[in-house]
Amino acid sequence: MTGSGTKENPYIIENFNDLLNISGGSGTYYLLGTDIDINDTSYAAQWSTITINCSHFDGGNHTIKNIFLNNSSTSTLKSIFKFADKQVTYFKNINLENIYINGGKSTIFSNISSYNVYFSGINLSFTSNISFNSATDLYFIVQSGKEIFIENSSINCLARASMVLGLFRGTMTNCHINADITYTSSNNSSSAYLFSEKMLNTAVFANISSQSSITTPPSGNMSNCYFVLPTLNHISRFTTSGNIHGTCFYDKDVAPTTTAFDSNIYALSTENCKNTEYLKSIGFIVEGE
Repeated sequence: MTGSGTKENPYIIENFNDLLNISGGSGTYYLLGTDIDINDTSYAAQWSTITINCSHFDGGNHTIKNIFLNNSSTSTLKSIFKFADKQVTYFKNINLENIYINGGKSTIFSNISSYNVYFSGINLSFTSNISFNSATDLYFIVQSGKEIFIENSSINCLARASMVLGLFRGTMTNCHINADITYTSSNNSSSAYLFSEKMLNTAVFANISSQSSITTPPSGNMSNCYFVLPTLNHISRFTTSGNIHGTCFYDKDVAPTTTAFDSNIYALSTENCKNTEYLKSIGFIVEGE
């Protein structure tokens, strides 16, 4: 690994072994200098959690791909990456492709820190098939007791879980979500923030299924978001909890009629969903305007 860990001269991660040693601590900068295919490493058969112990991790728009994590425990958490304590962390500009998580209580990122984590420019593609006993602070993408921020990112996921849980806890801004989510328990009765606590300027294309009737608020607070939801099996109500602070809408032509939508989210035809002038007339801020 080259570099001195400063903003001007970050540590350069040149191979997989360097990725295992992100240990500079608070104030240090790391830059990924190459693509990494986990199939070519000792972690191919089974992933072990990598700790991100730095203040700034820049993926340099490189790709880490083919990660397999298996966890047999339904009570002990395992994750792909873990953020260390004692610093705010900025994690940006990286493609994480073909992640597969299977088995027990698992997620992609875990944050044991008492500080926030900021994601930016993340392109994330994963499949998750998990079962667990307790959903406290657990989400498909991030387990954390602190605020998480994701901006200017895309998320593609095929997710299965025994209990109802969302993608992550925190604020999502300027993002694109393409999701297929199934909750497999026949005893689900709770509601959950499906995507995040707060959503701003975010597009969601999703199919959601449950084995029992549930209510799914997309987020706690929303502004300038839209939804295309062809499948909502056993979703009794897609509710906003009244927390809309800007225009939001969904495509009523593809949404199932068996799901009730709150009246403060616009129900638009597919044609009007694509009509820039119409969207502007109802107060929706169109990208680039």
